[in-house]
Amino acid sequence: MKKVFVYYNLHKHKWSVKDVKTGRVIGHYYEVSLYNAKFKVSEAGRARVLKEKRKNVHAGVEGYLTTDYLARKMDGTILWESQSERHKVTYDPYKYDTFVTVSDKEPIHKAYFVRMTAYGTNWEGTGQYHAPDVTAVVPVVKGLKKEMA
Repeated sequence: MKKVFVYYNLHKHKWSVKDVKTGRVIGHYYEVSLYNAKFKVSEAGRARVLKEKRKNVHAGVEGYLTTDYLARKMDGTILWESQSERHKVTYDPYKYDTFVTVSDKEPIHKAYFVRMTAYGTNWEGTGQYHAPDVTAVVPVVKGLKKEMA
């Protein structure tokens, strides 16, 4: 799996995926899934947004790119089918200094699995723009705590 940094591209209305090793954007996607994800916010970038009142790329999710749609164990079995262990996540530089869970506004810094969906136009160029959706699976599987640290 490739380690990437993913952020929402306001111009394309898709997720931009940047290779951490090379620093190059490797693609733009409507859907992205990551394992061993860390939610990152640059304090300097956020301060610049607050000062200039203009958005810039200063926050995103770093992790290992996967084609999985749901969180899985190494043997392929699906984890956490209940909604109670999944959390919608959001970030607004004007309200929060970190990513937070939508339900209770608690800070979130890492997750075992993250599913990111962008709602831009479809391939035909029709559709509406909506806020991007980020769902994090937070519980840590036994034996993976060291990887998450």
